Amino acid sequence: MMAKSPTSSPRPGGEGRPHTATPMPVLASEVLREDVAPLAPWRNAFRLWNVVFAVAMVGMGVGVHWGLIPATLGSPWIEYGVGVVLLILGAIPGGYLARGIVSMVLAGLVAALGLLGAGPLGNWITKESGMLVAVLQGVTMATLPAALLFRNRYPAYGGARIALLIACFLALPTVLLGGFAVVEGPLLASIAAGATLAVVALSLVGFLGEGTTGYSTILAILMIVVFGAARMSRPLWSRGWEVIQVDLRAGLSLMVVAAMASIGIFSILSSIFAKDARRVDVMRVKPPPPLNRISGVG
Repeated sequence: MMAKSPTSSPRPGGEGRPHTATPMPVLASEVLREDVAPLAPWRNAFRLWNVVFAVAMVGMGVGVHWGLIPATLGSPWIEYGVGVVLLILGAIPGGYLARGIVSMVLAGLVAALGLLGAGPLGNWITKESGMLVAVLQGVTMATLPAALLFRNRYPAYGGARIALLIACFLALPTVLLGGFAVVEGPLLASIAAGATLAVVALSLVGFLGEGTTGYSTILAILMIVVFGAARMSRPLWSRGWEVIQVDLRAGLSLMVVAAMASIGIFSILSSIFAKDARRVDVMRVKPPPPLNRISGVG
């Protein structure tokens, strides 16, 4: 029997057991850093929303197929194609940045087709407003909610305020045109335009302190819904109820496409600036409320 070396150190628990390294403890600051500045925020929630958007697109395509909704150029096959791509995005577990890019590009493609009178946004442009108003509203619906989400998820990051400032600047033409609509339009049109102006004005809450950024997520969703509802309500003062399904489809499609674009822009911003946003004193920052309070996804 070999004698133990005088330089050997005893191991607790007896001889013959393999030596195992003690794992490094996870610091509280590291956990908080992921809460305050995550690398891939709301990954699972966005995947679920892609599935929801896919169902909406396919549903509109079925409505066109059955004659319940007037067809536009390329319908219902464009709706089916967009729905399939969204289902694929929802099924892919990884590729956070890639999914964001595809979501933004897909939304831009659907919007471009809509300006040409094709696809789910084929009835997007109205005679009263024209293409310019539609494009400016679309830019506002895509960029401002994305900036609000970015401000919510990275409350201690100074770049989030800059992103929100740029989005507000891009929204200025929409605000001016909305002001003209409030003054010149019929009563119900003025109310609808006023609602869109009000929700844009509420986005200024994102410039307040870090403790108020939790409202930014609600405002982002509210902005998309209000702009879409304003488009849906057009039969109340315009052409009447005989073509209500056209405006309902246009408003719903506008919500879906704007949400796709906002998610894409937010995902791209998060992928680019998350590492820089993590260089903060996380011990002084209160983490924002999770999106699963609204979406139901962890």
